[in-house]
Formats: sequence, C-alpha cells, structure tokens
Amino acid sequence: MKNISKKEWGDFHGSIDFNDAFELIGGKSEEEIFSLIMKSPFLVAECLCFTNEVPYKNLLVIFSRFISRYHDSYEDIHIIVDVFFREVYGNIISKNRILDDIIGEISSTFSFIVKNQERLGADIDIYGSYQVKYNEIKHAL
Repeated sequence: MKNISKKEWGDFHGSIDFNDAFELIGGKSEEEIFSLIMKSPFLVAECLCFTNEVPYKNLLVIFSRFISRYHDSYEDIHIIVDVFFREVYGNIISKNRILDDIIGEISSTFSFIVKNQERLGADIDIYGSYQVKYNEIKHAL
C-alpha cells in the first residue's frame, strides 16, 4: 500500500479528529502501521472514522494484511478482526460500492474470519456470529 499524503487524506475543515488520525497514520508505511496496530489497535481502528475514501480503503487493505500475517501471533487480533469484519459487512449489506476495487484483495481475509471466528478470539457471545452475518450478505446479494 502506498503512503497517503495529506492532500489525498482530504480537507480537514478544522477537524481535530481528522487531523489527529492523519498525524497517527498518514504518510506511514504499511509496516509502520502494523507496529502502531500492535501498540494501540483501538486508536488505529478509530482512524477509519476520520478518513475519506482513499485512506479508508487503504487502511482496510492494511487490516486485511495484518490479520493474514499475525492471526496466530498477535494476542489482541480479535480487535482488528472485528473492526475489519464490521466495516466490510456494513458496506456490503448497505450496498455501498466503496469497496468494489479492493474486494478481490480483502475477500479471502473476510472468508477466513468467517470460518475461524473462535480461533481468532472473536467470542460469539460478544461479537455475534460472523457466519450468520455472512449468510445475511449472501441472501442480500
């Protein structure tokens, strides 16, 4: 993934949150963002709320790659798994086309999550059943 410039991030209109999100992950390499996720997964995940389309999609791809690489070694993988799953699920179920150009790259991670929810530490009692949500997507399409 390429580093996102401040111009690509978009106009902040004085938003402290957008500016803080850019300061945290804007212009960072994928490896640098992986390191930030390891230290503070909630903080990096929150950045999805304060981006425009380009960094939003880039961050989802980075989350997908992070899950693929660290699913067996990162203790808090369930945090990123749930954020990633909810974002992809929400966009698909609402028929939002924002993910069209990255869906091929992230779909294998999405399927892996559905099949391995328990292994990934995403407790069904807390996060709900990813399989049920996946079935909702299949019926909605």
